[in-house]
Amino acid sequence: MAQTAEGLDLEKLEAEDAVGVLTWALETFHPNVAISIAGGSEGLAVLDMAGRIEQNVRGFTLDTGRLHRETHELFEQVEKRYGLEIERHHPDPGQLKRMEDAFGADLMYDGVNFRA
Repeated sequence: MAQTAEGLDLEKLEAEDAVGVLTWALETFHPNVAISIAGGSEGLAVLDMAGRIEQNVRGFTLDTGRLHRETHELFEQVEKRYGLEIERHHPDPGQLKRMEDAFGADLMYDGVNFRA
């Protein structure tokens, strides 16, 4: 049965440290929870903590086709180290083409509104 907000003791959860919150999330939602990583230290730290709690932790990234080669190499290292396959999600190619046609390929540099 899925966990709902009605069954949560938010005060108890808010008092937990990061490991406590991750433990709760993994115990409650695994395997239907995954750690978002983009190649930065923050996401990798959370993935490391989660991997120490749950051996079969899932990780995912949003690959827009603009990731640097070094980021892909890092993901390969992470996959080997943790024995997981990072789930890569890609935007719809047609929608991406329309967006680039309207705003250009580097629109994310034009403002935060274009990064969503």
